[in-house]
Amino acid sequence: SFSAIASMKGVKLDVESSQLIIQGDRPLLTRAISNLLDNAIKFTPAGGVVKVHARPDADGVEVSVRDTGPGIAAEYLP
Repeated sequence: SFSAIASMKGVKLDVESSQLIIQGDRPLLTRAISNLLDNAIKFTPAGGVVKVHARPDADGVEVSVRDTGPGIAAEYLP
């Protein structure tokens, strides 16, 4: 569903992951990743890129979402 949203906005969605088995609260994980993707697409201008990367790490799975949007202003980070 996020591919269609990104495409309509002119944002490239680049997903890199291998087959992973993730144990956890599925609705909570889905909501967390959905929120990250939604915000990344929303704040990335047309022509930009949102990259999603999932890989195994020592504690389980590491998921990262990066984008070419403006980022969060320093005063809002705390």
